[in-house]
Amino acid sequence: MKNFILLALIVSLFACGGASSETGEHNLSDSTVENGIVEYEIDETRTSAVDFNNELTLIQTRVYEQINTLFKSDSSNARINFENTLFEVNLNLKDLKKIQIHQGGERFHKALEELLTFYQSELENEFEEIIKILEMPASNRSKNEQGRLDAYDVEFAEDEQEYFSVLNDAQTKFAESNNFKIQ
Repeated sequence: MKNFILLALIVSLFACGGASSETGEHNLSDSTVENGIVEYEIDETRTSAVDFNNELTLIQTRVYEQINTLFKSDSSNARINFENTLFEVNLNLKDLKKIQIHQGGERFHKALEELLTFYQSELENEFEEIIKILEMPASNRSKNEQGRLDAYDVEFAEDEQEYFSVLNDAQTKFAESNNFKIQ
């Protein structure tokens, strides 16, 4: 009985194998679409535009996160966060200048460079006064010092928003011109 089942299995394998090869159902010359396989060609220009966008977005994100950390500092970590932020801004500004600009990405690149230059200028100049206040425990600050911090925070955010607006507009136009969407 075992031999009969084994023989029946072998015969059915050959029978099934022969049927498809005789009818040509799975011939290698069939198109890939008929077999349910769809091939796509990669648009190298679009791919490099997305890579360029991602590279610039990563720089912006790293610096933005560091700026937020600085503005959330308390007296115990204000100085170290200031130094880390200044380092991060300078490093990313140098990295940005080394990036090869994708065709049509000049405005986007320039907008990010202007944002980073704004951060650098603020940190190297006006923020020196602010860091001294931040290094004081909040309970030791005078009303004038706390008012100066609050006013600076609002002024900085307003200036930053202008740069963000220009950057967002440039990035959106770059994405549209390269046929991809920003999420």
